[in-house]
Amino acid sequence: MVGVLPQQNGTRTARIALSFTLLAGVSAPALAQAAAPPATAAADTAEDGEIIVTARKREEKLQDVPLTIAVVNQEQIAKANLDNISDLAFQTLGFSFRQGFGRIGGGGGAGVRPSVRGMSSVVGAPNAAFFVDGIFVSDNINSYQLDNLERVEVIKGPQSALFGRQTFAGAINFVTRKPRNELAGRVRMTAGEYGNFEVSGYVSGALAPDVLKMEVNARYYEFGGDWVDADNGKRELGQQRSINIGSTILFEPGPNFEAVLRVGYSEDDDGGYVYGFQGSAKNNCFAPPIVATVPFPRTNTARRGFFCGEVQVPSSYAYNIDEIRAAGFDGLEREFWRSSLELNWTLFGGWRLTSLTAFNRNVSTTGQDNTLLPSSNPAFAVDQARNSDWSQEVRISTPQDWKVRGLFGGYHFRQDNDGGFQFTNTNRTMRPFDSAEAVSNYSIFGMVEADITDALTVSAEARYQWETIFDSSRTLGTEGQPAPVPTGLRQVEYKAFLPRLTIGYQVNPDLNLFATAAKGNKPGGFNALPNDAIQADNDFFRAQGFDVFREESAWSYELGAKGRLGVFNFSAAAFLINWSNQQLSRGEAYPGLFTGRVISG
Repeated sequence: MVGVLPQQNGTRTARIALSFTLLAGVSAPALAQAAAPPATAAADTAEDGEIIVTARKREEKLQDVPLTIAVVNQEQIAKANLDNISDLAFQTLGFSFRQGFGRIGGGGGAGVRPSVRGMSSVVGAPNAAFFVDGIFVSDNINSYQLDNLERVEVIKGPQSALFGRQTFAGAINFVTRKPRNELAGRVRMTAGEYGNFEVSGYVSGALAPDVLKMEVNARYYEFGGDWVDADNGKRELGQQRSINIGSTILFEPGPNFEAVLRVGYSEDDDGGYVYGFQGSAKNNCFAPPIVATVPFPRTNTARRGFFCGEVQVPSSYAYNIDEIRAAGFDGLEREFWRSSLELNWTLFGGWRLTSLTAFNRNVSTTGQDNTLLPSSNPAFAVDQARNSDWSQEVRISTPQDWKVRGLFGGYHFRQDNDGGFQFTNTNRTMRPFDSAEAVSNYSIFGMVEADITDALTVSAEARYQWETIFDSSRTLGTEGQPAPVPTGLRQVEYKAFLPRLTIGYQVNPDLNLFATAAKGNKPGGFNALPNDAIQADNDFFRAQGFDVFREESAWSYELGAKGRLGVFNFSAAAFLINWSNQQLSRGEAYPGLFTGRVISG
């Protein structure tokens, strides 16, 4: 089958923005123009007005970093009224983001497809990774609020050497705003067609001046949908609702130490999403007839093929959301809990020690229409999945004014899928299951940079990582009883060395040239073997290596220039990508265990 998405249906919105700033000694708020940034100085700019980024895990001027980076700051987010990562992608050259199943999709595949420089994923994990303050985000980020951000850095090209797993094509780092001494805040409101409404805001200030500062932010968003559901005649397909609450506490007891605690909670509640299927009967690209007897008898009538040409977009879509809601569920009910602790010590002589600790938890319950057709006897399934992850990074960096400088660190990431339940229209009980699926990643990384002359700088970065992926088979239990122990436990280990070499040359204060060569990789994993094949056939698939798929890898070579022409800044790059082991889907015929038919799996 071919999944069919609708043409983009534009939604006209009218924005109402209220912005205020409270300063010490001022008794009343000062009302500013709509969508204006706060009056406090932005922390993402240097004293000379240059943009500061952390694309190499240290603060540097954007103009000086020998990488191609697109930056969207808080002022641009406010002026363009950006709501989510999809909006952000439309503003960023060389970066696109596609959400395949509404906001349901999580770790990858057709659900979430960020693309940097055209490196789109077909199956497996996404080709680019998202980070919040340098911390890897393993789940859906589409409903993450943008109102609490200092800036977004879209770093193009492989970033595996310093950012680690899944930064195959690039990394998108959300840098949140730190609280300051001045009492400040802002409220923004948006209203538009199709039940589009959003209100967000924050309050920031000092609990103890210069020592303890705090910010609290919140957002409420809803959208009534912009497509008519052919199942009930209501304009509600694409319906979304989100609540976001977060807080940041900054503790600076002295000039040589700071601690930043960030916590957040978000809740998503969506209806049916706009999606359709074109059945395999319309496939028109067929492989030549297959006649063979090894490893098992095959038939020359097997229909194996794909659709070639332009897929016909349906004029209407149906989703049995009323029936799903009558059972007590919705299209999507999801809760996120995010927390992180960042510790920074300035040691003797300007050395800097950093610790990043994070724990996140996600519970998602999704209601899926299995037919996408108007039906008086609908077929649907409801699945709940729970997962959690934690990570720890420790790194130490030398003084940055040394002619030879660097940083070195270690990293561990662990993600566990903790089970859930399944509910169908045919078996209307919440049948629990347990899971042993997990990811464990250990790595060491470092960078050495040297000033060869006043104008010429070279650097070498590298990461060595070993990653283990665990898999298991689900067994559905009985509602109210403990979930059965998972079976079919298996694991696979991957090891990778991921270097990046960079040369930077400053022609003059207004022109920098650079060249890079970098290797990136993307996680491998397990294929799901057919459950209606005889054991001998599955053993054959395993012997051929079909039960696992390898990591993708790519070498990227880039020549770039950054500079100024009067009041204009410019950046230009030419790059070559040598991409190998690309993860794609394919069909493999086998005889059905119960039917004897030849099935393409």
